[in-house]
Amino acid sequence: MVHPEDYDKIQASIDDQIADTGNQHNMDYVVYRIIRKDGTVRWVDDYGHFATLPGYGEVYYVFIGDITDTRLAAEEKERAEGLALALEAAEQANVAKIAFLSNMSHEIRTPITAILGMNEMIQREAEAPGILEYSENIRKAGVSLLGIISDILDFSKIETGRMELQNEDYSLSSVLVDLYNLVRFRTEAKGLDLEFSIDPSLPRILFGDEIKVKQIISNLLTNAAKYTEKGRVVFEMKLEEKLSDSVRIAVSVTDTGIGIRKEDMERLFEPFDRLDPKKTRSIEGSGLGLAITRQLLSLMGSDLKVESKYEEGSKFFFILTQKAAVEKPIGPIDIDRLAHENPDSSRKHALFTAPGMKLLVEDDTPMNLQVIAGLLKRTRMHIDVAVSGEECIKKFGADH
Repeated sequence: MVHPEDYDKIQASIDDQIADTGNQHNMDYVVYRIIRKDGTVRWVDDYGHFATLPGYGEVYYVFIGDITDTRLAAEEKERAEGLALALEAAEQANVAKIAFLSNMSHEIRTPITAILGMNEMIQREAEAPGILEYSENIRKAGVSLLGIISDILDFSKIETGRMELQNEDYSLSSVLVDLYNLVRFRTEAKGLDLEFSIDPSLPRILFGDEIKVKQIISNLLTNAAKYTEKGRVVFEMKLEEKLSDSVRIAVSVTDTGIGIRKEDMERLFEPFDRLDPKKTRSIEGSGLGLAITRQLLSLMGSDLKVESKYEEGSKFFFILTQKAAVEKPIGPIDIDRLAHENPDSSRKHALFTAPGMKLLVEDDTPMNLQVIAGLLKRTRMHIDVAVSGEECIKKFGADH
C-alpha cells in the first residue's frame, strides 16, 4: 500500500505522464514509501512508462525496486555531513566570539584602567573630604565594571573549553588574609558580623590554583554580603578527610540574607539570570558569579551545593581537594590580626624613594604613561616615557 503522505505525489506524476502526449516515449521516475502488510515502511523507486500496445490499448508499465537501505544510507550520510557543517560553523562562531570578547576586553579595560589610575592620583594628592568621597565612588564603580568584564570573559573561556587550572604551591593564610580584607569592607559598611572559622589542622601550604580558589570563595562571600541586610556572614573551612598526598576541605559560606525560593532553585546557576528582581534590582553584578563558580569547581572535580530558606538565609558549600605541599598545620587563626593586615593601609604612601634613578617606560597609550609617571612621582625617580618600541630603543640607546 502506498504511504498516505505520498499518494498525491504519485498520482500527480502519473496524471502528468498520461496527459502529455510528448511523454509517451519517456520514462517517469518517482520515489515514495510503501507500507507492507506487516506494517513496516519501505522506500521504493518507481519507473513508469506510458505506451499503446496492439490488442491492449493504452497501458502504463511500472518497474518498482526496493531502495530502503540505499535511501537510509544516503540520509545518514547527509545527516552526518550536515552535523559536520553545523559543528564547523559553531566552532567558527566560538572563535569569532572569543576574538570579539578579547578585543572588547582590551578596548574597555584600557580606558577604565587609565581612569582608575588617574583617580588614584587624585586620592593621593587631594585633601578635601568631598573630593576624596567622590573619588572613592569613582574607584568603586570602576572596580565593579572591571569585575563584570572579567566575569564575561571567564564565562566565555569556560564555555569554549579554554579555561585551564594553573597549579602551584600557595599559602593558605595568605589566601585567608586576601579574602577577609576583600569582604570585610562590605560587611562593615552594612553593619554585618563577619566570622571566619578555620580548622587549625589544615595544611599551611597547599598545591592548587590559588587564583581560582580565591575567585570561587570571594564570589560566594561577595554574594553573601550583597544579599544580606542584617545579621552575619560566616565562612568556614574544615578538614574533611586526609588522604595519602592530599586533603579534602569542606568549605562553606552561610548568611542570614534574603534566601532563595524553592521554585527558583533550578534557575540559581543560570548565567545572566537574576532571581527575585524586585529585591535584587539595585544590587550590582553580571548574574554570572554562581555560574562561573560552579564551572570552576567542576574543573577541580567538585560541585557547588546550596541550602536555603526564603527570607532566612542561605548556605553554599563544596568539597575542595588540594595536595598538601607542606603538611605542617596552619594553627589557630587570629581574625584581629587579619583585620589589620589591610593592603590598602599604606596606599597613599610611597614604599621607597630613589632620587637620581632613571626609569624609561613604554606604552602605546599616552594616558597610561601619564598615570604611570604620576603614580611613581613620589619615588623621586627621573621618569622618561616612549609611545612605541622604536622610540623606546632610541631613547635607551641615546643614554647608553
